[in-house]
Amino acid sequence: MRTFWLIGMMMMMLLLSCQIQVAERQVIQKEAPVTPSPTPPITTPTQPIEGRESQPLPPSQSIETEAFLDSSFLLQIGQVARITSEALAIKFIQVKEDSRCPVGVSCVWAGRVTVEVKVVKSGKDLGSFDLSTTERKGQYVDNYLISMGKVSPSPSGQLKPEEYTVAFTVSKFVRKTT
Repeated sequence: MRTFWLIGMMMMMLLLSCQIQVAERQVIQKEAPVTPSPTPPITTPTQPIEGRESQPLPPSQSIETEAFLDSSFLLQIGQVARITSEALAIKFIQVKEDSRCPVGVSCVWAGRVTVEVKVVKSGKDLGSFDLSTTERKGQYVDNYLISMGKVSPSPSGQLKPEEYTVAFTVSKFVRKTT
């Protein structure tokens, strides 16, 4: 009986410790808000990519990358992925939340990352959408499913906005009519 009580108390203390860490991280994020950069013009040049593997471009070269349907591509804040076959552009606007458990810390909850992306198709702004690692792994926009994958780097303290790299995938779907 005492063993269960002791385990229960230890779990409560661990949970409280993680909640305090998440609250501290949220306070730090509120003190240093992420300012999204303006949307780049469509005429920004892209770097050719061999094969069908999409790669992010270093910010010094370009803020655009070529991407393909159903293939993962990496973006940093402010970068745009263009899927030319679909006249579709995805821009990584900002990280809204990063409450992941830091490396080397034991947490009851792994935390989550929420990012904002902007979607444009054929020059028409389809809007900005939030993607999260826990609540929704994808967002349906027009006839596409935009999914978020791995977020890098792993949290090891306060990350700067320019340090984030996120993997995204865009898939096309056909709506069934009844």
